[in-house]
Amino acid sequence: PSLTKTFNRGYTGLFFSPEARGWSSMDIPKSSGEPVGRVRGLRPSGRNIEITLDLLPGIDLSNGDGFCFSAAGGAVEGFRGDICRGNVIISKPVPGLKAGVSLMRNISAGFEREISSSRPERLIDVALTVRVEGLTLEVEACSEDGRKACLSVKGTEPARDTERMLSIISGQLSKRSGVYNCHLDQARRAEKSPLPLLSSSTLNALRRDLAALLDAQPCIRRPLMKGRIGNPSWKGPVTTYENVSNAIAEKVYADACAAAAAASNTTAASPAAACAAPATTSLPNTGTVAKAFELTHAPGTALMRTAYCIRRELGLCPRLSRKADTRSEPGELILRDTLTGRPLRLHFDCSRCEMTVY
Repeated sequence: PSLTKTFNRGYTGLFFSPEARGWSSMDIPKSSGEPVGRVRGLRPSGRNIEITLDLLPGIDLSNGDGFCFSAAGGAVEGFRGDICRGNVIISKPVPGLKAGVSLMRNISAGFEREISSSRPERLIDVALTVRVEGLTLEVEACSEDGRKACLSVKGTEPARDTERMLSIISGQLSKRSGVYNCHLDQARRAEKSPLPLLSSSTLNALRRDLAALLDAQPCIRRPLMKGRIGNPSWKGPVTTYENVSNAIAEKVYADACAAAAAASNTTAASPAAACAAPATTSLPNTGTVAKAFELTHAPGTALMRTAYCIRRELGLCPRLSRKADTRSEPGELILRDTLTGRPLRLHFDCSRCEMTVY
């Protein structure tokens, strides 16, 4: 798959590279598509204009492609390429387009035609094991979900050319049958046992019969991959800094709610109602579980902790930019919510490389 053909406003390196500065793409607010090259020149062509590009490697243009670019002032302009020949685009006049502008393709007509004409298919891998004893050829099929089927066929005479017969067996069995993609996994032959002489039609029929036998069996469910999330044996307090699974966090809060209900001598209808009674609850090996912010709206509560940092985005990170002076840069900033007018305090913890919103 090509990520550049998906809806995107550009891509960032996140924190995979220490040199990568920002997470945001400020150039184009709409889908930018994939870069195709830079405009080399423009000239009139009747009522249209002819645009010559310096194309990037691997880019093929098609009639009807849609292009966009960032014009002066940050406005995004777009146009349709009526005729595309090589690195030349003929379209109606485009205001703001000039030589040197980087052009993006956000509509690929050729790619859309390919998608609409070819439907995706799901094939099931089947490994075949061939055993030869005497003039009998036995084939065992095992699908990727564990279903098995076995059939055998007997030849009338041995093959004179063993290598050619082995090539025919491998070629005819290693084909597709319905939704099954068969391939020869291994071939075993008894000592001094010749290969039977079998026709291609016999081998094809054998492969199709094996697929029918697999189809007659119900699919075997395979368990989903269960990766380790956090520390499964975590016994300490559950805070915003700890990486624990949801199941462990849920158990901690359920125990806290049960203890809260016991402390207040009440029988709560739900864990949430039980947790609403006390302000905090202390439990062994869990620390203190406080009430949710939605219940208290306590001032000074951290609303969000994130690795995304505005100072890093602006190139003012003291860990990455040598020009940044930590003595002149504030340790906190104030943002104002445009909808509610509420001020939001931003605190920067450079030792943890994180930003906290209060």
